[in-house]
Amino acid sequence: MKPLSLFPALFLLVAHHAIGADVEIEREFMPALLHSREDDHSSLGARFNYSITGDILVDTLNARYFAKTAGAVAWNHEANPENLLVETGAGFRWLVHTGASSASTPINLLAPVNPNATNVPVAASRRPVAFRGDMKVGFETDQRFDNSNLTYGPRFGFTHTQNAGLWPLLPSVHVAYQRIKVMEDDFFQRNGISQRNFWRFDASAAWKWRPFERSGAESAALKPIGLHLDVRYFRAFDQPATARALDQEENLYTAGTVSYETAGWRYISSLYLTVAHGRLPPSTRADTTIYAGFSVRQ
Repeated sequence: MKPLSLFPALFLLVAHHAIGADVEIEREFMPALLHSREDDHSSLGARFNYSITGDILVDTLNARYFAKTAGAVAWNHEANPENLLVETGAGFRWLVHTGASSASTPINLLAPVNPNATNVPVAASRRPVAFRGDMKVGFETDQRFDNSNLTYGPRFGFTHTQNAGLWPLLPSVHVAYQRIKVMEDDFFQRNGISQRNFWRFDASAAWKWRPFERSGAESAALKPIGLHLDVRYFRAFDQPATARALDQEENLYTAGTVSYETAGWRYISSLYLTVAHGRLPPSTRADTTIYAGFSVRQ
């Protein structure tokens, strides 16, 4: 086992015991059947997300710190093109009052896909529009830890949780400019690339909509349906010509999800079907992957 493979577990252990009780903790565990269309591999696996966020409230401007790990693992790693991610940092969040009070669902852009957020009404006093900025340090790797990066730099974002009217047409977005330090580079080494530092621009957009959320009682069976689209773009700079020739300079990842929130099920909070295409750095191959699974109730 490579020493780096212990980093996510050690990070979570330290983060969990280093913080006080006045924090927000998000936990998701989503077992699934994964099928890779490019290589025709199928495997049992799971997606996961564990994050800790602490805010220091100063009216509408919050200083905040966070720690997070997310990603996907599969019994057969060939069926899993997603990365494993660990990150921590600090910054600010500016909450804006929109005057709307319709029920909605929160959006989390820090994970590639988060289709299973609980449908909690958002009151006007919650100010469901937020502008964010932070400095973060992250560790990203493929499942086998053959290609791993250390990342650091600024990130800015806009997030909204409204579900009424035309709000679902407006995406929540994040942009980041990160310095990349290559730690493990099996792919680059095999192709004769020795450069271990470069810059990367990341941009994310997410649309989330519950189309039947405000329907009448006669459509109660349709209300738990949720739709979620994620688009993620990555563009590396100052890489050598050899890396650009290998189609590693830029990439696009998209994922569409249909979810159904269960009611009264003891252990399962939702069912979901996701179709994703592309790759997430530092993975080196693009793939089309189908995920069919459920979210464990926390």
